[in-house]
Amino acid sequence: MFNVGTFPTIVVVCNGDIDRYIKYDGDPKAEPLQKWFNTFKDPAVCAGVKKQKKFEPKPLDKNIDYSKLRVKELRAILEERDIDCSAYVEKSDFVKQIQSLL
Repeated sequence: MFNVGTFPTIVVVCNGDIDRYIKYDGDPKAEPLQKWFNTFKDPAVCAGVKKQKKFEPKPLDKNIDYSKLRVKELRAILEERDIDCSAYVEKSDFVKQIQSLL
């Protein structure tokens, strides 16, 4: 959803508009984080944020054996397509859902 490439990443959604957000994927130590959070004391920070372009997930490949991927990777594939997988218990649940999208 937010095109997160590194972990940990913190995302601030401005004024509840999911298309207007600011990401922080810098140093996870306390001091840099505190400086970053302090910038939000000024309401103009969010006011100046433009709508982000919609993120298009990579197309699924029929040649990939999704059962060989880790659950973390399968979950990421589904979440970037805004598919709720919170009720999935088994790895096969994730794989079946992805295969249904092919």
